[in-house]
Amino acid sequence: CTKISSCKKMRKKRLELKRQILEILGAASDGFEILLATKRYQRVLAHEGLAGNRRVVAERRRHEMATRMYTLKRSELIKERRAGNRIRVTLTPNGRLRLLKLRIASSPRLGSSEAIFVAFDFPISQGRARNAFRHLLKTSGFEKIQQSLWRTRRDVRKPMNDLLALTNARKWIRVLRTVDE
Repeated sequence: CTKISSCKKMRKKRLELKRQILEILGAASDGFEILLATKRYQRVLAHEGLAGNRRVVAERRRHEMATRMYTLKRSELIKERRAGNRIRVTLTPNGRLRLLKLRIASSPRLGSSEAIFVAFDFPISQGRARNAFRHLLKTSGFEKIQQSLWRTRRDVRKPMNDLLALTNARKWIRVLRTVDE
């Protein structure tokens, strides 16, 4: 600063910005996101205050959602159908399968004395399905006991039953819960 008056103005602007940031931090305790990383957010905050920052956050959320939807659509995990002003989004069969795989992998842990066993016996003609199922079990954190007997310490009964219903493989696969005593 070369002049005392310009230094005071700059300090005053900084104090005002700090006060606004503190207001946002107060609002953040209610679950409000704070996005001050870029100059844009700082400019919006300085000119429009907290309401402007909320608007920018809402715009960013909409953009992130649109990006995620585009990625899912491009990966052929969802389908979009337009009906007038409405858009109906549905999972494709691959999307349902991917969702069930995620649910299996993220199932809650069982007690220390409990386990889930998955036993299967695919016919020889279903070799590709058998190998795909083994791969699913392996990537979902199951432990191989034998070629067709796998164990996990996660409660995967519900997502496994949903998967079996989706793939029509129930006749070849059994899901069993055991408790050690």
